[in-house]
Amino acid sequence: KKTTTWDLLLETFQAYEEKENVKLAILTDSLEDRKVPTYPASISDYIYDFEDETAMSHLFFKVDETAALDLIVHASGTYSCIAEKIAHACMKRTGKVQVFVPLFAESGGTVVALAADELYLDPFANLGPIDTQFEVDEDSFSSFGLIKSFKKKEPSDDITRLRIQEAELTCQADVSLVGKILAYKGYPPGVSKNLLQEFLLQKYPHDKPFFLEDCLHLQLQVQAGLPPSIKSLFLLFHEWSLSLDKKPNEE
Repeated sequence: KKTTTWDLLLETFQAYEEKENVKLAILTDSLEDRKVPTYPASISDYIYDFEDETAMSHLFFKVDETAALDLIVHASGTYSCIAEKIAHACMKRTGKVQVFVPLFAESGGTVVALAADELYLDPFANLGPIDTQFEVDEDSFSSFGLIKSFKKKEPSDDITRLRIQEAELTCQADVSLVGKILAYKGYPPGVSKNLLQEFLLQKYPHDKPFFLEDCLHLQLQVQAGLPPSIKSLFLLFHEWSLSLDKKPNEE
């Protein structure tokens, strides 16, 4: 029998779980618009669409809360409600939650990373600002940006006023959520205040990367580098993921 990519992925995932005595899951950007072939249900037990609320809820529902959970987060963001649900689930679990970031975990991915009991960041990986985005006339703007833009100029129409009101509520919710996470992690008040200012108060553009050295400078609780087993596992997954974007005639 010829070994398929699915077989290799599955064997690698299962071997890792058995050796480490954990549940493993990869949270990745949506594959909805990519050429994803039909694959065995057993693989879907490991690879989760970070923007699929049902899938993310199912992951935490089915894994015993006392079990150790290793999450590889490889995502540029997700919906605020999903990020909040995952962070809440991580904090409520009695089993250890470890988050590994090989390349990037931005926006909602950063929220999840902050909520982990242990966070591992590759030296070339990054986190990002936590700034919920709003769509206005087919363009995206951060909630903080919308509020700032109308501080000196009163909106002239009801729709804009409602957008600003929603943006203000979103900002409050984001600050509250991250504040709870930092309190749960036991950060001193001064460190928490600085982290909130850096990650949430729109001092930077949406795509600003926070590299390992930045996180350490901010006194974020983060481990430098990934365990070799996680790195090898992610490289196998990433190679498969990149192959989805290749044209049929590409090698």
